[in-house]
Amino acid sequence: MMKMSINMDNLDAIVLTGPTAVGKTDLSLALAHALDAEIISLDSRPVYRGMDLGTAKPTHEERESVPHHMIDILDPGERFTVADFIDRSVRYVRDIRARGRAPLFVGGTCMYLNALLNGYAFADMDMDPGVREDLEQRADTLGAPALHEELRAEDPEAAARIHPNDRQRIVRALEVFLSTGETLTKRNRRTALQDVRPPELRRLRVFGLCRPREILYERINKRATLMYNNGLIAETRTVLERRPDAEFFLQHVIGYAEALGTLRGELSQIEAERETAKATRSFARRQIIWFRRMRGITWLNRETVSAQTGLRLIGSALD
Repeated sequence: MMKMSINMDNLDAIVLTGPTAVGKTDLSLALAHALDAEIISLDSRPVYRGMDLGTAKPTHEERESVPHHMIDILDPGERFTVADFIDRSVRYVRDIRARGRAPLFVGGTCMYLNALLNGYAFADMDMDPGVREDLEQRADTLGAPALHEELRAEDPEAAARIHPNDRQRIVRALEVFLSTGETLTKRNRRTALQDVRPPELRRLRVFGLCRPREILYERINKRATLMYNNGLIAETRTVLERRPDAEFFLQHVIGYAEALGTLRGELSQIEAERETAKATRSFARRQIIWFRRMRGITWLNRETVSAQTGLRLIGSALD
């Protein structure tokens, strides 16, 4: 196993990111072993207990080989915001550094990554990433003008400022209202944008993995089939048996929403697989758009970079 000696005195943490199904897990484990690092999940769904297959959670064997954090900390349906993520991240980074090890963030939830890299507004502190994901899915299905009508009913001033086809701003305004109960117009009057990054998270080195889109979509399709063949429908049933009140939450999570459809007799397994793959491809497209707007990421083509080659490239960049 390759080992890398990295001086962390001028670095708070390392981040490995990229769209869903790009192939972060193998490289992250190799990197963690090489750096003597512990992994902090940068994904919004693995925080929930019992939701393993549908969130592509690291296996128990992988978690035994490398300590993982921000996984299995809540029951399905419990609220977990950007502020919660940052607060826990600070604690994990402190603890990992105190043990003489390197903190390694791994995942692709763009709101979390944006908060790490750019700070975030006070208005974002209580945002639930699940609300954003649900709105994005609805925008894919219904179109931006339909969501604009919803915004007009809740925040007429914001709707008057935003074009009916401006999907990004419509989703943002509805996200604020649905997450906080307060309109974006009112919050903008009350709060100002501030960089509130804690000192423990200001010096980051970020590496991103990418693949040609057609190959990424093929991997997404195969993973959807694998999830169902490995028991996603049974896992969904088990979550519901343990937490009947989580049904509303599950129907807004890719994979579990479609598995619920099979349990209700609305979809066959083949149809559920197809719909899950379609929704995941849409999610990956949105991630890629977000990543394009972010600065400070060193990108590696996972199609041409193996785990060992990636280690060498990252090691050279960190020297």
